Amino acid sequence: MNLFTLTFTFRIVFLNFITRAELKESYFNESTFRYKKLSQLFMEEEFLPSFKQRKIELILKEHNEYRDLHSVPRLELDRNITYEAETWAELLTSLQSDAVDNHLGYGENIWIKETEDIELFMKAEHLNPVRIWYSRIVNYSGPFDAPKNTRSFTQLVWKSSKKLGVGFTYSALVLYVVCFYDPPGNLIDKNKYITAAWFHGNVSPPKNSTIQWSHVPRGETSWVPVVIILIVLISMFVTE
Repeated sequence: MNLFTLTFTFRIVFLNFITRAELKESYFNESTFRYKKLSQLFMEEEFLPSFKQRKIELILKEHNEYRDLHSVPRLELDRNITYEAETWAELLTSLQSDAVDNHLGYGENIWIKETEDIELFMKAEHLNPVRIWYSRIVNYSGPFDAPKNTRSFTQLVWKSSKKLGVGFTYSALVLYVVCFYDPPGNLIDKNKYITAAWFHGNVSPPKNSTIQWSHVPRGETSWVPVVIILIVLISMFVTE
């Protein structure tokens, strides 16, 4: 085991078993007048719990408004997944990176923003990463040809995802926002047709739109229409 792996493992163990209990107890505690962020990640500033809860609810609301456009079930906020997302945001902040696989079995979206006014983010409705993630729909054309950053859009509207967790941290003038999704979206398989089937069944265009996406691997044609035509022809021949 190399030094990086050992350090990373220690951080996971520390964050999951030392801070998780306090996060779970205080994160949704509306009876406490003021909520202080762990590990001084909010630079010794204190925020009313109602502001933080309101921001989480706004992020959930915008998720569901966009999902309504695609006729997929709404997400529900999950407390356990929320403190998992908060814990993960703390880890990313300490590593100053978002290029770490969470290994927790969740789908994820991450937003990083430099800002000198964390309180403005907490209070302003227009400062919301969900709109940025959804805007990447304009570059989506299917799971094989679209830019990788469109995965933030596809996870947002992934049909089979049911639960949402939201966490954010602030340190050194950098804000990290983490959204976890369960079950995860953006499923990828070594078999391209399995990947195509997952995306075809979970990522649909907005209702009443003329957008058409190809979920067939480039340079190949789907065998499904061919099979359907053969079945129809055989059934016609048998009935005659």
